[in-house]
Amino acid sequence: MRGAWTGSRGVSTVLDVSLCLLLVSASVLVLTTAQAPTAPDPTSADHAAELLGSTTATVEYSLAPGATRADQSVVPFPDTEGAAFDRQAHGSLADLLARAAVANATVDGRPISQAGDGFEGAVENATRRRLAGLDHEWQVVATWRPTGHGPGPGPAPVWGRVTVGTSPPRTADVHAASLRVAVEPGIEASTAAGDWDRVGYRTAATTVRTLFPPDRSHLALLGEYPTDRLTAYRYRRAAGLLGTDLDGTLEEADTHRANQRLAAALAPRVEQALRSRYDSPAAAGSAASPGTVVVTVRTWSG
Repeated sequence: MRGAWTGSRGVSTVLDVSLCLLLVSASVLVLTTAQAPTAPDPTSADHAAELLGSTTATVEYSLAPGATRADQSVVPFPDTEGAAFDRQAHGSLADLLARAAVANATVDGRPISQAGDGFEGAVENATRRRLAGLDHEWQVVATWRPTGHGPGPGPAPVWGRVTVGTSPPRTADVHAASLRVAVEPGIEASTAAGDWDRVGYRTAATTVRTLFPPDRSHLALLGEYPTDRLTAYRYRRAAGLLGTDLDGTLEEADTHRANQRLAAALAPRVEQALRSRYDSPAAAGSAASPGTVVVTVRTWSG
């Protein structure tokens, strides 16, 4: 990257938006649903979900794992600790869990970056503290699945998940409630129906946009150390996992073109995943949710 890592280029670290893992905008709670009211207290999961949606928290964390665990041959990190890596994030617990799920994204099960590890741990701790006083057992799972959440598990080339708490016993009566959290508001419109190729590419493109919002990613690439390198690493790692290259786009901080290349590489995998799960392009386009994370709370008696 020409001149990319020679110090500040006049872009304040205020603009790094807590770096690549938090490039996702503040999420919006869009829907609450309750399911399977079979637990002894059928309102317990609903109450826990309401707490996640209404409780705000500020978490402090470090991005240092992204540098210490990075492949230095992809992007070198001369320093891997210190105050430059420290960050703070604020939002509802549902928002933070959703952002952590996206930050935890994998390609074919392999993580794009470890930069979100500290953030994920901080959000998990905040969630535990808030739900610790409930008089029933609970588990929270935030899942980002761009190709949709049904029917059946099916293959998912890109996805992310954060789990807080242990799974319920098989014999327990479990009540569940879910929150749908938009991490990129308005992004779903671009997955409208078409033929399989079109739905596959649109879903891939919006998936990449959720991972790398182009304007904020552009500012991050022009930011100070370690923001610029962590963002570049995340891009290059994603490109490597998808079997493509970015053809000089990062040197120019041309995030729109970089995103196009990633989307083109991801599209065939997304199309295959959608074809395996849905009967038609219209059904696939309606189910795909690249900009939404589902936060599910399960409760049961101990």
